[in-house]
Amino acid sequence: RGVSGELTILPKDADLTNTIVGQARRVEMVLSNIGANEARGTLATEGFPRPEHFALTSLDRFSSSGPFNVPAFEKVVFDLDYRPLAPGSDSGRILFQTCGARCGFEFVVRASANESAIRLVPAAIDFGAVGIGMSKSEQIVIENEGTASVEVLDVSISGGTELSVVPASMLPTLLPAGSSLAMRLAYTPRDARAFDGSVMVRTTDPVAPETFARIAGTGVGPL
Repeated sequence: RGVSGELTILPKDADLTNTIVGQARRVEMVLSNIGANEARGTLATEGFPRPEHFALTSLDRFSSSGPFNVPAFEKVVFDLDYRPLAPGSDSGRILFQTCGARCGFEFVVRASANESAIRLVPAAIDFGAVGIGMSKSEQIVIENEGTASVEVLDVSISGGTELSVVPASMLPTLLPAGSSLAMRLAYTPRDARAFDGSVMVRTTDPVAPETFARIAGTGVGPL
């Protein structure tokens, strides 16, 4: 059946597979009306086994439906947010119904969630107030909670040269299942300002090859 307005959507689908549990990912769907008439319809979702893991622009609840309209020769952006709370599959379809129930076109969403085998303990360190030129150390541990060995490739820091990190062994190194590797962090402020950075551990974990821990501190005292 012919309908007023000509709608196109980009991208045609979304791939949100292998998302880490607790991590947030977003896809922008750009709906364009290249016709001379306003396009109207109903937005709905179908097939999602765990709709509570999603949020979509214009829908109060992801499992509900709501109207949408795109003026002639204009575009409307819909934000699809995915934040899984547990491992599993979350694939489904978003329906843009322009000519009645299940009449129009669909946006396919492939989504799944996994838990990373690698964890940093603690996930955040605050060194607090440290005197300028002084140094304070803390330990952070890389834990392999998976069932297979993972290779720790390298460790890097961001935020400034005030932070340094020394792993307990030379890298790269193999981290067997159930084992851990300690790292020594040192914070040496060079001026009286707040530090906000991170430590990134890169591994061969296929789910999350990069794992982060946030690092904070404040330099105090005269210079």
